[in-house]
Amino acid sequence: MSHSGRCKRDQPDSDHRDQRRARRQDLGHVGDIQRFPSADHLASYAATAPIEASSGDVVRHRLSRRGNRRLNNAIHLAAHVQTIFASPGRDYYQRGLAAGNSRTEALRLLKWQLTKAIHRTLTQDAAAPPITPPLDIEALSSHAGRSRTPENRHKP
Repeated sequence: MSHSGRCKRDQPDSDHRDQRRARRQDLGHVGDIQRFPSADHLASYAATAPIEASSGDVVRHRLSRRGNRRLNNAIHLAAHVQTIFASPGRDYYQRGLAAGNSRTEALRLLKWQLTKAIHRTLTQDAAAPPITPPLDIEALSSHAGRSRTPENRHKP
């Protein structure tokens, strides 16, 4: 096996397609977005809402360990990928680091932003009228007059 000089992530394979399919299924755990009146409710369900974990004068926030862990995992992976590649998510993450946040805190903030974007997108999609494919009347009518005799049962 020769090394082609390309990074492994540049080479699409079935494992990556399976992982992307699994992530889409994980986002399906949201179900009907109408259940979540705001992004805050979705964040609580996905365990990306900040929880105060302060002690004394130090004010900190952490992520909840409750909620839908599969959905949280999908959002976590999306946030992590956004920090690797040039994207608005990476810019947001870098601004968080520049503001003095730790890497964990900056990633938590990015997950929170992604959850809000997911809620916004799903809400807009739910409000949009459904897309119905046009009917092909010719195709339907060409098959309508044909008899179902044994000799032309398998003909197109």
